[in-house]
Amino acid sequence: ASRAPATAAAAAVTPAGLQELMVTVPDADCAASLTWLLARLGWHPSADDDGLGWAQGGTRLRLAVRPWTTPVGVQGRLTFGAGKYDRMVRIAREALRHGFHRMDPRPGSRIPGTGLVEPASLQTDDRVVLRTASGFEVALVVS
Repeated sequence: ASRAPATAAAAAVTPAGLQELMVTVPDADCAASLTWLLARLGWHPSADDDGLGWAQGGTRLRLAVRPWTTPVGVQGRLTFGAGKYDRMVRIAREALRHGFHRMDPRPGSRIPGTGLVEPASLQTDDRVVLRTASGFEVALVVS
């Protein structure tokens, strides 16, 4: 009996893992900032019966605009691989023109408007944390 090559058998199996993620954001400005960032990171618009999303590989990310009840502080965070260090830094710099601000890299500094203190691990040489005005954070990491 002949057997199919291992690569053909592997291709027929769908890997287990995250297929879709719904992310709630508080306002249209935050959604616009994340939409820009997703496109910049290589995600592609994806539409189906459930609406518009963003796809990369086998993962689909959908944004839902719903006002949050907590007015300040970190409301959510996504972490994305940004490629090499130079690309991560370039995207972080461009993000400042698209509704993000870079978090203060100094451990122990106060988070504006909250009285909370930044953790020591927020910024490293291979990680940049950005935040929208509404408090949604995105971490970019060297990948």
